[in-house]
Amino acid sequence: MDLNAKRFKVSDETNFNLLNTMCNNFLMNNIAIEFHDEDFIKKITYNEIENTKSEIKDILLKINGSQFIAIDLEIENFCIPSLILGILSTGRGFLNISPLSSLDLCSRLKVQYLFTKTTIPDAKLIQHLNCHGENIQLVKLKFTHLEESFYKNYFTYAITTSGTTGISKIVKVPQASIMYNIFDLRTRFSINERDKIAQLTPLTFDPCIVEIFLALYSNCTLFMASRNLQNNSRKLLEIMDREKVTLFQTTPSLLFGKFAKIDLKHGILGERSNLRILLLGGEPFPKISALESIKDKQNKTRIFNIYGITEISCWASIVEFNKETENDISHGFLGDPLFETLFEVRTEDDKIVKEGEGILFIGSQKRICLIDEEINVTSPVFRNTGDKVKIDNTKRVFYKGRNNKIIKRFGNKVDLSKLENAILKLKSIQNCCCIWNENEQKLHVCVTPVLNFKEENILKLDLMSHLQTLTSIYRPDEIHIINNFPLTENGKICYQSLKKICIEKHKLFNKNLESIFSNLWKLLAGSFECGFIKSGGNSVAALQIVNSLSEKFQQEFPELLGLLLNDANYSNCLTYIQSEMKKNKEQDNSEPRIEIFPSSSNNVSKEKKNFTKNKFLERNEEKGNLINYEDELNDKCLWQKCRGFTNGEDNEIENEKAICLKRKFKFEIIKCFDLKKCIDASATIFQYSSGKVFATVGSHSGMIITLEINSNSYENYIIQLPDRIEASILVFDHFRAVVGCYDGNVYCLNLKSGEIFWKFQTGDAIKCTAITCLEKKNIFVGSYDRHMYCLSLENGLELWRMKASEGSISGTARLHNETQSLFFGTLNGTCVSLDQVSGNIKWQYSFLDPVFSAPAILETGNVIIFASVSGKLACLNIESGEKLWTYTINGNIFSHLVTVKNRESILFASRNKILYYLECNLKPNLKFSSMMENSIIATPWYAEKLILIACIDGSLQILDSNSGEILTSYKLPGEVFSSPVLYRDLIIVGCRDNNLYILKLFDSN
Repeated sequence: MDLNAKRFKVSDETNFNLLNTMCNNFLMNNIAIEFHDEDFIKKITYNEIENTKSEIKDILLKINGSQFIAIDLEIENFCIPSLILGILSTGRGFLNISPLSSLDLCSRLKVQYLFTKTTIPDAKLIQHLNCHGENIQLVKLKFTHLEESFYKNYFTYAITTSGTTGISKIVKVPQASIMYNIFDLRTRFSINERDKIAQLTPLTFDPCIVEIFLALYSNCTLFMASRNLQNNSRKLLEIMDREKVTLFQTTPSLLFGKFAKIDLKHGILGERSNLRILLLGGEPFPKISALESIKDKQNKTRIFNIYGITEISCWASIVEFNKETENDISHGFLGDPLFETLFEVRTEDDKIVKEGEGILFIGSQKRICLIDEEINVTSPVFRNTGDKVKIDNTKRVFYKGRNNKIIKRFGNKVDLSKLENAILKLKSIQNCCCIWNENEQKLHVCVTPVLNFKEENILKLDLMSHLQTLTSIYRPDEIHIINNFPLTENGKICYQSLKKICIEKHKLFNKNLESIFSNLWKLLAGSFECGFIKSGGNSVAALQIVNSLSEKFQQEFPELLGLLLNDANYSNCLTYIQSEMKKNKEQDNSEPRIEIFPSSSNNVSKEKKNFTKNKFLERNEEKGNLINYEDELNDKCLWQKCRGFTNGEDNEIENEKAICLKRKFKFEIIKCFDLKKCIDASATIFQYSSGKVFATVGSHSGMIITLEINSNSYENYIIQLPDRIEASILVFDHFRAVVGCYDGNVYCLNLKSGEIFWKFQTGDAIKCTAITCLEKKNIFVGSYDRHMYCLSLENGLELWRMKASEGSISGTARLHNETQSLFFGTLNGTCVSLDQVSGNIKWQYSFLDPVFSAPAILETGNVIIFASVSGKLACLNIESGEKLWTYTINGNIFSHLVTVKNRESILFASRNKILYYLECNLKPNLKFSSMMENSIIATPWYAEKLILIACIDGSLQILDSNSGEILTSYKLPGEVFSSPVLYRDLIIVGCRDNNLYILKLFDSN
């Protein structure tokens, strides 16, 4: 076989060699490999690698033949570098195979020998080897007609392509072809022995070779992780950040699909991260907005878009993402070719394109690999990438999509890349893939929304409206909302799996209950072998499953959400669903269930206790006043109201009574303000002693708007925080306010100027609204890091923190000043009473399901009512936590529980589309329930004789508070998760179309 050995004898032609560097240049006691499992670390020095390499070399020099030696990847990955170096030291190449079903690849490459830990049928044991504590064996495979000689130092390794550029091929790689990559990247990034390079790419995907060789050639540390740790994405990020990894290489799909945004932003892409280089390759560069959402503004990590194909051994071009290149990268700029790499753009008939569109070919004089059965090739060699590109007059090349994405539909050519690019221009879409089902002639569009959850119908309508700019042949047959695209082993989007998902979703409506749930589980979680959360599910996926089943069967499954979030397995969830379906057939399940518990103590009294000054008040008085109250009186905050709750003396109730006496209304939008992203937070309305009334709210863009609403000018002030805001804003005098943010900080700031007085960092996102003590000197706020915090309003100092359960805190807390208690629920179902002074736990009560809503304290001051997401309400004694009664509805509760003034009653809404008015004396009594037009997550607003409620679909309803009769309704153009607030005849509500709306109620008579 003529291998043109002279032409490809790279060790003689190049001035760099991995083995020479390993043997001569490194410091022997430096750490070469740092291997992490969840509970231990293994460190291997360069001296240990050199010794093991020498043992492997001695073993392999005793055998004949086999151009390649295979490595079974069931071997622990910290052994792989030593095995690779041992194989290379004998002049052979290596071949990583996984799983052992890839033995056919060994046959095609005439591989005779394999390092493995597994017993191979008909294989002959050659020798055992202790490799860094692992027992490994070299075996000879039983293939016939294999050559007994090989061309020394000809190939470094062999690998298969992923198939994304066509049919999977075997690529045989000489040392020069890959080492030019290593030389270029080492120089470009100034890699030295102090660096730590993450090796997290699968060992069958050629970027892994770059990670391993770049670390060993630079004499730095290779960071490796066990399979278990790699499956625990949050823990992996924590360790990478803690251990100061400096270079990380991954695909965009893996970066966004595997890791939570907040974990990235607080970890390796955080303010103090040690990560110097982030390489994103293997797929088109992500949307700029998506990338910015995972990176702290103070983060110094350099991010690069790196591009290449396996056929020319990994990477071919690179460009750094920064302000200067942002626009070019967003248009597909591939960057500058790497060392010894050439770009050519050609037409389909192989003519070179100097300027315009064509197919990209990558070539080289020296980086020449052999593919499949190739023997003789002439330099330079160019390989077809299968990528459509555009080359401009400065020779810059821009990626336009895959050439194989042009299909025939209705007799016309349809470019799926063009459709994907059009869809990605929508702010609400993070990722998009178009799938053509040739058999059924159906075009499927799969999209991942930017937000964690968005009503499918609204998103689909937005998308279809956006596509009106394209011709009708581009309109998809079906749109699928998929939060996490399936990925290949190499971390790229798996189009075959996506196609299967599209087909399965298309058939859902023709399948029975078990099949529907099975497909939803498979689609949104993945594994049937463990619980929902452990198999990859999350709160968004759980809500999607509940919504899908409820819509399909026109029935509520109130406990299903709690089961999913508590990591119940597939079998238990299916059993519950089937039991609910059976129960629904046997009886009317819409009536609430009530259970009364006799009191075992005499604590329950309807008399309010006398308030006495306590240690909490004394401690605050010792510190002196917080704010300089000598400022103008018109900065004094008289009252504020938000999410059904009014704090302070509201003198506007008489005005609201006047509105309530009218029976016929009509709505009119009189003002709206664009906050750039969805507004899920609920507005706070507040009045100062000057008589001016303001509304303030934050959005997912981090913008906060504050505007005067009792004047025609609607003068407003906009300030910017660095991350999403879902919490409502707590207001104090002089436009001082407190709000929590997704970046984990509690901010105390000025709503007009944006001046930040202080900020306090918690361990995770903050979604609940802060509350203040009676003296307005301290605040209480819960975090998703599972702690409740008490902070000084004056300077943000932590007075105490308490982790009362293993559940994150989402719902707003409530205070009871007579007993100095603080009440809140958590997402593992724990309801907590804390002492305001010390933060100590007074009592706990547990639901089986998460608590998203704020509790309600009845006016007796003696009892408090909590609600779990599954529709269970529990009335508890405030001082003891003793359960007095329970009440169960058939639906999920996200709404806060609203106390109706001057009555022992509460209002709340459910995702089952029903608003409940519950009288709560000695036992609960349903005064009325009203069916709305759509599901409800928002909290209702009560104003004497009317009730205001917003449904998810954007419909606002006004009801008579005595009868529950719907008096009028109005539809906003987007979804509404925000709770509306009423001031006189004005309604303020946020919307998922990015706007804050001010509506006016008119008498329609």
